Amino acid sequence: MRTQVKLSRIFRSFYVWGNATTGALGSEEIISDVQEGPGKLKNNLKPVTVSAGYGYTVFVYESTGEQVLYGCGLNTDRQLGPIEPRNEEIVRKLTRLIIPGFDGLQSVRSVSCGRAHSWIATKERKLYSFGHNDHGQCGVPVTENTQNSALNVIPFYEEVKQIACGLDHTIVLTEGGQVFSCGLGADGQTGDF
Repeated sequence: MRTQVKLSRIFRSFYVWGNATTGALGSEEIISDVQEGPGKLKNNLKPVTVSAGYGYTVFVYESTGEQVLYGCGLNTDRQLGPIEPRNEEIVRKLTRLIIPGFDGLQSVRSVSCGRAHSWIATKERKLYSFGHNDHGQCGVPVTENTQNSALNVIPFYEEVKQIACGLDHTIVLTEGGQVFSCGLGADGQTGDF
């Protein structure tokens, strides 16, 4: 395990493998349905962090001192955010995600992907959520207009340490040790309230 971490730091690249049918690996060079061993994503950007959802992936890179977001794979519920072209349900190549309000000067603290929703937390105490929201997993009330939520910006009173998205729920851990949850809790996954 230690060797893998050192290699990723030396080469400064993301390596991907697994099911490639939805485009979630972000490489146009993968020509089969499965990438059996690690394949390097080729670009000139410095990797920061990554999260894989169900058939899609969100990457955070650093470029000229700014953090930039990229995504690929399924986008049936806008889980990659408001990307262009708007109605593209499968994004087969690594594509820059333009998130309104996220200017690149912010520092991503945590990124997490669920079944069809994504969250990003910044050190500037902002939370961004987008995607499927039928159970409130994007942290906003469920209405007809928020079921496939393009973008939610949630100012937060405390710095977020980590976000974890499950199938249809989200858990937020703050630096102060508080835990917040939202989404489907039918099996107790959002806590016992």
